[in-house]
Formats: sequence, structure tokens, C-alpha cells
Amino acid sequence: MNESDLKSKLIEKLVPMVIPWRVFRHEDRLTAGIPDMSVNGNSRTSWWEVKFVTDERPKISGVRLQLERMRQLEVESFAANYIIFELYDNSKRTLIVGPRFVEYGERTDRLSLHSEIAVGFDFVFIAEFIRKVHRS
Repeated sequence: MNESDLKSKLIEKLVPMVIPWRVFRHEDRLTAGIPDMSVNGNSRTSWWEVKFVTDERPKISGVRLQLERMRQLEVESFAANYIIFELYDNSKRTLIVGPRFVEYGERTDRLSLHSEIAVGFDFVFIAEFIRKVHRS
């Protein structure tokens, strides 16, 4: 399992859960800084970046421009958040956290105070969070 597998599964599970809204996966290896996906619903667009951390790769990784762009979107757009899948010691968690709390090169331990958290890789939790964001 890797980050790309989780993104594919997330899109697959999310699309039917947020109908009639639109979910777009954005990945362009030539253009840095574009979030992984956006959701359009209730005349709003939210931006989402997916990260996967494990025992072998315990720190959040990415290009600095990506983090800067997510922070800009958090301020300038309707909503921007990270979805972080954690797999530590065979224990899974899903975190949703704003870009202002994320630092690349750091572990996710300190994010617990600023995150919405679910046990397991919980796609229903993510869909419910996105619906809540678009209704506010």
C-alpha cells in the first residue's frame, strides 16, 4: 500500500458518498504545488492534499511549494485541508488538519491537538467531514 493507492481508494469511495457534488483528482507531475483533489458542491470548492505516513516513512513529505500553496488556499479560498493516513505499529488513523499546522519533515504526533481524528482508514469519516465543510 502506498499514497497513490490510498488516493485512488479515497476517490472511489468518496464519489458516491457526496453525490451530486463533483470530486476531481489533480495530479500533474510537471506542475508542482497543485493539491491532490478538489470537491465542488453547494457553490463552493474545497481543496485536499493526501499524505501517507508509516513506520518506515514517519515524517510528512512533500515539496515546499505544495505546503505554501495549501496555506495560500486555506486563506484565499473556501477551504483547504490535509487528509493524513497514518500506519504506525500496525495501528491506523485518519487525520484531517489545516495547512497552518502542517510542517513537512516532521512527524504527525503533534498534529493530534489540531486535527479531526478517526480510528482506521475511515473514508466515511472523510466524506462526512467534507459534507460538513460544504454545508457551513
